[in-house]
Amino acid sequence: FALYGQEVNGATWALARMNMFLHAKDAARIEWCDTLNSPALVEGDHLMRFDVVLANPPFSLDKWGAEDADSDQFKRFWRGVPPKSKGDYAFITHMIEIAKRQSGRVAVI
Repeated sequence: FALYGQEVNGATWALARMNMFLHAKDAARIEWCDTLNSPALVEGDHLMRFDVVLANPPFSLDKWGAEDADSDQFKRFWRGVPPKSKGDYAFITHMIEIAKRQSGRVAVI
């Protein structure tokens, strides 16, 4: 299996990378980025897709980038832009969009 991740908080990202190293998962790709505004797990001009998407998003994040969602280069918000005060909805939308179309599974912690 392959392990991928994205984290905006530098300390949490470093902890995740160290955890992968300690468990001999050196091939894990953990990116330090803003998942909603500048995701790093892309292939060309498309978001990467995954069999399983698992996340612990920050709930009720009120500064998630709602003002730029209509012009999202990956068209993740085609179902509608979540309210500015509901960043968790934006993360769930992102998770659905990166799950493989017919077989992907999504879980929120």
